[in-house]
Amino acid sequence: MATSMANSIYPSPSHKVFQIPEIVELILSFLDRRENTNTARVCRRWSDIALTLLWRDVPDVFPLFSILSPLDTSGRRGSTGFEYVFTRNLGASDWERFSRYARRVRILAHNEDSVKFVSSLAFDEIARTRATLQILPNLGSLTWLTHTSQRMRFSLMFMHERVNEFIASLHLHDDYPIATFFNEVVLRMPHLTALDLRFDFGVSEIEAAIVELLGGLPKLKSVIFPLYTLTSRIVQQLSKLPHLGTIQFEFKEDQGQGQVEDIMNFVPHLEEGAFPTLFDLSLSARLSDITAFLGHMHGPTHLTHLYAHVITSAHPDEVMHFLTTISENCQQLTHLYIDYMASPGGVIPAPQPRLTWNALRPVLTLPNLIVFEMRWDLPIVLSQANVTEIASKWPSLEVLLLNCEPLDPSEDGTLTLDALLPFARHCPNLRELGLYLDATRISEDEVALQASAVKPFKNLKRLCMGLSTITEPGPVALFLSRLCPLGCEVASGVTWPEGFGMAETATNREVLDRLQAAAGAWWEKWAEVARTLPLLTKLRIQEREARVALEREVDDLRTRCRLLSERAALMPTSFDRCDDAVILIPELLTLILSYLDDRSVAKSATVCLRWADIALDVVWRDVHDIRRLLSLLAPLTTERQTGVLVSPGFNHRFKRNSSLDWNKFDRYARRVRHLYHDESKRRYFDDNVWNEILRGSPRDFLLPNLQSLEWLAICPERQRWSILFIHEKVRRLSLQIHLSSSCSAYIGMVLAKAVNLEELEIRSEEAARDIEPIVMPLLGCQTLQHFTVPLYFLTSSIFGRLALCSNLRTISLSKQASRTRRSAHVLHVHAAHFLQSAFSPKNIAFLHVNVIAVDGPLVVRNFFSTVANSCKLLKELHLDFVISPDAPIIYPPPPLADRPTIDTFRPLYSCHRLTRFEFRWDYQMNLTQPDIEEFASSLPSLEALLLNCQPIPEHTAPTLTLEALVPFARHCPRLTELGLYLDARETPSPLDPRPIPSFRHLRKLSVGASCITDVEPVALFLSQLCPLGCELISGVRWPDAYGIALDHLGILDNRRLQMTEWWVRWTDVAKVLPLATKARLEEKGRFVAVKQMMDKMLAVAAASTSGTNARVGGEAALSVELSTSGSLSQFQAHLDDLKAMLVV
Repeated sequence: MATSMANSIYPSPSHKVFQIPEIVELILSFLDRRENTNTARVCRRWSDIALTLLWRDVPDVFPLFSILSPLDTSGRRGSTGFEYVFTRNLGASDWERFSRYARRVRILAHNEDSVKFVSSLAFDEIARTRATLQILPNLGSLTWLTHTSQRMRFSLMFMHERVNEFIASLHLHDDYPIATFFNEVVLRMPHLTALDLRFDFGVSEIEAAIVELLGGLPKLKSVIFPLYTLTSRIVQQLSKLPHLGTIQFEFKEDQGQGQVEDIMNFVPHLEEGAFPTLFDLSLSARLSDITAFLGHMHGPTHLTHLYAHVITSAHPDEVMHFLTTISENCQQLTHLYIDYMASPGGVIPAPQPRLTWNALRPVLTLPNLIVFEMRWDLPIVLSQANVTEIASKWPSLEVLLLNCEPLDPSEDGTLTLDALLPFARHCPNLRELGLYLDATRISEDEVALQASAVKPFKNLKRLCMGLSTITEPGPVALFLSRLCPLGCEVASGVTWPEGFGMAETATNREVLDRLQAAAGAWWEKWAEVARTLPLLTKLRIQEREARVALEREVDDLRTRCRLLSERAALMPTSFDRCDDAVILIPELLTLILSYLDDRSVAKSATVCLRWADIALDVVWRDVHDIRRLLSLLAPLTTERQTGVLVSPGFNHRFKRNSSLDWNKFDRYARRVRHLYHDESKRRYFDDNVWNEILRGSPRDFLLPNLQSLEWLAICPERQRWSILFIHEKVRRLSLQIHLSSSCSAYIGMVLAKAVNLEELEIRSEEAARDIEPIVMPLLGCQTLQHFTVPLYFLTSSIFGRLALCSNLRTISLSKQASRTRRSAHVLHVHAAHFLQSAFSPKNIAFLHVNVIAVDGPLVVRNFFSTVANSCKLLKELHLDFVISPDAPIIYPPPPLADRPTIDTFRPLYSCHRLTRFEFRWDYQMNLTQPDIEEFASSLPSLEALLLNCQPIPEHTAPTLTLEALVPFARHCPRLTELGLYLDARETPSPLDPRPIPSFRHLRKLSVGASCITDVEPVALFLSQLCPLGCELISGVRWPDAYGIALDHLGILDNRRLQMTEWWVRWTDVAKVLPLATKARLEEKGRFVAVKQMMDKMLAVAAASTSGTNARVGGEAALSVELSTSGSLSQFQAHLDDLKAMLVV
């Protein structure tokens, strides 16, 4: 009957497993309390198991008491807040119901810091009405943490002889001595095996009671006390316990702390047979006392774990004696911890000599030691040879923390990052390593040189840098990426409790403040290393995967062929010494000195007269501060210029009664080729200065060899003084034009003097229609080749006058835009109609079009068609829609179908000379990945491409992903600058089985306002494409205009915030990318070395096939002798397959 019922419930054999209670209990133990509550309702069998799991561990007495009767505050408020009491008196039925759950409780914890505080009346009611002496008959662990001695007594009702673990907080009170409480503990729980006492007063007040308590608990196996409480008497009593295995103290705040005076004299009297089973010991005392205790003839000899908390400073000889004693008496030791920060009893004592490796060397004689942690106040003096000795003689080491967090980091560490190498080479089981290093002494060149000598850690999980100094995170991260496996954590800063119980004194607080300041200075840089390291490690793993199979094949071929020859070392190229006469060539010396700064050139002028003349030419060639020039005539004085009718700034004038030294001025004036004077920097010259120069000048112009003049005056009166510098040798002029009655006369004088003018730049804040008649005479100069005006300044009249200049080559718009709105006065010309006209220039090589009104994609395509037909020599094309208040954006955005597509750009495919193309539009374009493949393959000669990488962000994602970069890397080998608008929120996947190519000459990659979420996958992908030194540029070039345009349309959303978030992430990518690229190149370099070895083997195989010896690397290679022709052909086929693997 039972069998048939079981078969009906569990139809399959696999379901019969649920009949086994132990398996069901194991399964349900992985569920949380809520899920087990639901499981208890499935059936009676499962209910019993689930209830046992639910009530096995009771974290508070409140839910336990709630079984008896509901608890309520009823407005009762005590000293600690609201107190819960039973709502009714307890009866026999309540205790009968309670017994069904009480027998399941194994662990009970009561902490009065919990939210619901049970009143003393509730405990009294339970003690008075309970039906049995043992409320929880199967209880095994009792935790009772209270605030008063009275409530400490309530734990007695739960004590019985089955309890084997007791955790309690102690409180002193005259009405209830702790000795009485301990007697109850011994009487009620005689079989305790674990005891944890917590109190916050001196142990001397209860020392006798604790000794008596320990004597009444002979089965104790583990004891835990607060700090500074393990006195001589207590340890002496613990030594008599036959089963005791662990003696510990804790630093936790809730554990409490005693008084250090109680343990200053630690001299326990041990008897024969002391500590028969002790294996884990923690002591806090003076190092000499701990040494004497461990060296006692009856001291513990079976220790495997030892923690020594040193409370006073110790001499290195004491440390050496301590370790020697351990090595002689504790040969089974596996874990050793030594801590000393500062004396907890007052002011920090005079520092002892710094520890050296000689004091620590006895630790190597412990044969089973695998964990060694040491913290000391001063850094330990270690050398690279010491570290090599430690690692080579300690191969079984698993954890080593060698004072990486000294209390006084004012002295730099004696070790560098090279100290990690011996541990990686000799300690394969190392899981955690901490050293105090000087990580400032490393450069990227050293990182590259050490690449071949680095052997990575196998099992390292945590690398502790503590308070190690660091300046540049990049080289450090590159170095560690060769050593640390994936998932290794780089920790820095301090991890120990504040001062290890240091006394609150002014001196100690000063030490801790200095320590925190030092830790904060380096923590950010180590945190940057920790963020970068996983990315670089993943990158190296990716590159190594492509090399592992190849290296296996190389080893196999080396064994089969017995090929022992090495690649011939290339002889260093010798260069003949340059003849000394070369440095006497003035042009060559001028070129060399042009790369130096002014201070270095000034020093070069003191070498000899010839060098002085050339150096002075370099220094005075470009003058960007006219004060430097005029001070040669006479000393200048400066006074602040203030007032309502004058511009604020600094006014310069010659000192009174000073004569002008024209001879000194002429010695330097003849060297000036370029003069730049900008009064917008609020530095002016008094009119008396210019008048005095005009009266005393021996000629009409001041700088006889001047070729370029930029004179940016703030008013017409100061504008006219530029005439003093203009003459027939001036080829380039940049003038700030101000509207005044004398402006026409000024322009006439400029035109009369600058007869050979080739380059002219006009700057003005006036309206184009007002300044146009004044500028017209300047445009009549037939030697003019380059002309630049502000935006919105190229009117019909000016354009028509420029058409008559026979030598004109360039018409450009400056970046400076006028403050005056004058779009109504701009020449509105359809660009395509202009290029199609009979009078349009046919030799245009550079065309830059600023669009002031957005047209549809068909109009843009027609413009490109006109450009392709009319400008056969075109090299650079810029089509730019300027977003500004004068050219508002379209809102709402047009649909994708009405935006430029690949068909819009197809007419440009016939521009075979096009090397630079920039296209900017208001919104993103309708382009797909196949479109980009077509575009890149059709314009392989591109050197720069900016394809609308800064559109207005929309709520829809960009149509292109990071994979759009791959076609340009594949088809445009000369590309130096690239800009696209991308969706970088997903990790790219390969487009085809072919490997991802890399750019050869790319210098700038612009992503504009492209969206991005994760930095790491983007940096990993770009490191495969971008060469070393490629700059990643993000953000928009017109943030102010974009904001004004959005405000004008009333668009208020989160797009600006998103742009900022994306810019921050792209900035992180830009920081990581050089390191990732460098690491990938290093790994590829190893791959190339293996490939070169394979080429060498192929050459040897070919030589053996033809019966001749091949010459490889300039040396005679060994012939490969194989036993049969079949093995030779097999070897050749194997090499051919391997050669195919190298096509990357």
